[in-house]
Amino acid sequence: MDLGEIIRRYRNQMDWTQAELGDRAKIDSAQVGRFERGQAVPKLHTLYNIADAFNVEVSELLDDVPRSWKKARVLNRCDAFRGELQRVFDESNYVVKNFDDLVRFIKRHF
Repeated sequence: MDLGEIIRRYRNQMDWTQAELGDRAKIDSAQVGRFERGQAVPKLHTLYNIADAFNVEVSELLDDVPRSWKKARVLNRCDAFRGELQRVFDESNYVVKNFDDLVRFIKRHF
């Protein structure tokens, strides 16, 4: 099962429209449709927003995704996000003291 099918399955279990998921995950409903059809892959922070909307961990969304897909797509996205996060850190001179600080920083800048 690919990630789009998993997102659709969770959305249907919640009995939400794509617009309702979009509102809860802070993304456009058209983007939800692209994810579900496999035409786009959510960025890491978007994946976290989707998981938060469903009140699950990202790992739950990814449990049924084949490992080859995880390696090819998710890990590449993680690397890209890490690089972007490092760039923003370098520019802002922000100091992260704990995990909550990191989450606040990410929500503020991404």
